[in-house]
Amino acid sequence: MEHQRVFSLCSSRVVTRTSGYMQYRASDEGKLTFMFPSVKRPPKGVFKYTSFMNGDASVEFVNNGYQYALFDSFRAGSSIFVTAPGSPQAPTEIQCESSQTLQVNYTMRLMYDSGVWTQD
Repeated sequence: MEHQRVFSLCSSRVVTRTSGYMQYRASDEGKLTFMFPSVKRPPKGVFKYTSFMNGDASVEFVNNGYQYALFDSFRAGSSIFVTAPGSPQAPTEIQCESSQTLQVNYTMRLMYDSGVWTQD
């Protein structure tokens, strides 16, 4: 049997700039191993969503100096990149087995409504 790790970006049913929550969660064999932020809170100022011209999208956050980027390629697989504080090395990449979810209209609207994505 294959070792199963699950990485998820979760939210309450309704998320706005001032209510609801968004959390990044990691589990290993069904046990929660990491959750950010540790308390449920609105995501504005915690997460940053970026939609690129080529259709790619990412959600980024920083925890204890570690930089996380959940990257969803429009034409390829999804990955999570983790960069250690002050590290001159390339980020660690975790390739994911998932469909593109950061580019769908519902997700983009959620990111905008929650204040995570601002269109300049």
